Amino acid sequence: MNIKQLESVLEISRCGSMRQAAQNLYVTQPALSAAVKQLEQELDYAIFLRKPSGMTLTPEGRLLLQSAQRMVEEAQRIRHIPRLLQEESSLSISCTWSALLMDCFIQFRGQFPQEQALDDLRETGFGQCVRDVMDRTRRMSLIFCSQGARQGELQKLQTYHLAMEPLLEDVPAVCLLSKFHPLSRFPQVNGTQLAQCALVAYASADKVESLEHSRESHGADRLSVFDRGGLMDAVDHGYVAVIPRDPVLEAAHPNLVARPLQEGTCFSLCLLRQTAQHFNPREEQFLSWLRPRLQEAYRAS
Repeated sequence: MNIKQLESVLEISRCGSMRQAAQNLYVTQPALSAAVKQLEQELDYAIFLRKPSGMTLTPEGRLLLQSAQRMVEEAQRIRHIPRLLQEESSLSISCTWSALLMDCFIQFRGQFPQEQALDDLRETGFGQCVRDVMDRTRRMSLIFCSQGARQGELQKLQTYHLAMEPLLEDVPAVCLLSKFHPLSRFPQVNGTQLAQCALVAYASADKVESLEHSRESHGADRLSVFDRGGLMDAVDHGYVAVIPRDPVLEAAHPNLVARPLQEGTCFSLCLLRQTAQHFNPREEQFLSWLRPRLQEAYRAS
């Protein structure tokens, strides 16, 4: 048994198709089928039932899948250990989508350039930010989290030896609208009004992110997008986005307006990292520089 075989089982289970899994894994279908058959022979039980409609797990296969997932995740963490030992002159960060955080990152690099720095910043969803730190593909994540959900999330993260600490509190949730949208004339937006709107959210938004904790009600139309550009385009076309207030984003798009939710939902901006991880000098410098810039950005707005 090896990790490649377990990764193959996970992909086949996810796809429900040997052909599609082979394409996704960049191997031939006969090679993938042989690898699974070899694993089944070694284990002395069937993992999949092969049907004309696709591949389904046997009862034994379902139990195997649970263990395989944990083993593959741990193998990924081991592979990414060098990330934790990379040069002290570099930043490696994931963050939830935020023009403000991207602007701060670029400003910092401009003010404190280092020739040997291999800085990288990845904008993605909450769940991926957590996985990036768990798998050690990034050394830290900056995440907006509903204040109502933060304690529950913190307890779950602690079981994975992750630490989450707030950098900024009481960031209001706002409805981002085109200035031509009918709701733009109101100083606030309530749940009844929001329920009548076509809503746009980031595709990976889950129970921790924007819409699910900002409003329990949903608009008649829901659109998912994968980046800030797509979100802005949708809002320009009449959709409403519910996001943590982002003064940089608002300033960069004069045709958009931000209206607070009447319910007063708030977010925290939190730092996520491995519990046992120590910051390198450049990370300490960045975080010391970042905290007052965040406070200043919201005071100015």
